[in-house]
Amino acid sequence: DPFIVLELLRMCSNLNSINYANKFFSYTQTPNVFLFTALIDGFVSSGLYSEGIHSYYQMINSSILPDKYVIASVLNACGCQLALRECREVHWQVSKLGLSSDRLTRMKLLEGYGKCGAFDEANQWCEITIDFTISKMALVPVVTSGKDYIL
Repeated sequence: DPFIVLELLRMCSNLNSINYANKFFSYTQTPNVFLFTALIDGFVSSGLYSEGIHSYYQMINSSILPDKYVIASVLNACGCQLALRECREVHWQVSKLGLSSDRLTRMKLLEGYGKCGAFDEANQWCEITIDFTISKMALVPVVTSGKDYIL
């Protein structure tokens, strides 16, 4: 039952047992976007950002279409890992899938670019988004994080 697996993934992740969560996931015969999102969130909360990004690519290679929640999770992993190339690839997929108009997705794209230090790309993305003020606010935590970025 996918619902039980989802709850087990969340429970293991909350208990910092991402290895168990990953084992449960590996036994799933038909993983879906919700299970991948829970797994990626677990990796991110455990500081295993590259594993979260890898899981996202595994999902894509399994022909499972991402939704805005898994996009938000993987962009969080990209930003924390400073994985600019992967952030750009996710951005391309967002555009291809028509998710660019979603506010959460736009905010996470900006945050991901900002964490990677790609402020030119983040600012360019801000210029084409509908909600300019809110989009710029996504960069505030990044800029005030104490890291030396050149704007």
